[in-house]
Amino acid sequence: MAVRAIDISRQGLCGKRFCKRCAIGKVCGGCDNGWCLVYRCRSSVRFVGVTFPSSACIFRGVCSGDFDGDAVKWLEAAERVVKCSRILERDEPELPLFIPIVDVLDEVSWVWRFVDVEAVVVKLEPFLESEELVRRFAEIKDRFDFDGKILLSSVIPDRFIEEFSVERYLEIAKQLDVDGMFVPDDYTYLDDPYVVSWRNVFRVVGRAGELINRLSGEVHLVGLVKGANRKQVTWCVKSQLDLGLRWFAFPVRGIPLNILRHLLEEVLKVFEKTGEKVRLIIYGISPHRLWALKGTVKFLEWVKVSIATMSWLLYARDNQAFWKGRFWQLPLEPLYMCNCKFCRGRDLLELVESRSALALHNLVEMRREAERVLAELRS
Repeated sequence: MAVRAIDISRQGLCGKRFCKRCAIGKVCGGCDNGWCLVYRCRSSVRFVGVTFPSSACIFRGVCSGDFDGDAVKWLEAAERVVKCSRILERDEPELPLFIPIVDVLDEVSWVWRFVDVEAVVVKLEPFLESEELVRRFAEIKDRFDFDGKILLSSVIPDRFIEEFSVERYLEIAKQLDVDGMFVPDDYTYLDDPYVVSWRNVFRVVGRAGELINRLSGEVHLVGLVKGANRKQVTWCVKSQLDLGLRWFAFPVRGIPLNILRHLLEEVLKVFEKTGEKVRLIIYGISPHRLWALKGTVKFLEWVKVSIATMSWLLYARDNQAFWKGRFWQLPLEPLYMCNCKFCRGRDLLELVESRSALALHNLVEMRREAERVLAELRS
């Protein structure tokens, strides 16, 4: 039976929650998430270890309403920081179109010794796992022998998020002496009940405000584009714009391209209304995948777009080379005949054995591909 829009606004698609009585209803506007695991549970579609058996369901607090208080707490915190936080006002430096994500534990990824690199991203995750690593990479530019910009990414596995400490994050960033850092990450899955994804969007904005009030010096703060639907993405980005952020990272790994297109369109609409220059870092996607957006998404002239990815290194570890718009599995594809300075003079087996040469080849080719695809998406 079809569900009318008025029914959704009254009780939600699944009928489990009464949206008009919900404390976050004024922001959410009602649930219409057909992918929601609670809705699918009500339709007798359950998943072992997630919503089955009922005694172990991870969403029991959602159905009983026990989760609501946590969502309201973070909504109030987010609204408070948007109203009361210090507004960031500073000129943001330029960033290149392609920003490699590097592995601090793998010197093969320290590519600036062989090619010109203006900026890199390092991940927070290994530093959360090891205090010794933080001490080892204190003042990371000297350790890297790198004079470009270093951004610290907060995009981390879910297991770190619930116990995340802004204070600890700032302490790590200070010890590493990075040029920029992302707003603390949170998870917003498409199949979570909206009360969960909304809570986590509120938490992103709340922690952003907390970080701004503690920041000092010349560290640049990069906002995060988070949300499981258009309304969440809009609220998240607009709230961070109100805090004065003008750099944003959009973690897109795992998002289907058709949904990514809709969310990107929403982000660009918000940017268009500001009329100010904004930097958007599309984070965690290979440049060639963005070709699928051609003809559907057009980047605004004043929105400067960069692509940050580690795929150049990950594919090299799997003996794959990016060439002529696709990946080649080496040494199994004899038609691979790249003549770049990193491949020239090496047969396929030598390229596989020299992972450094393969990674450098992928970096140069993907950077060239990023320039082509971003130019097309502006035309």
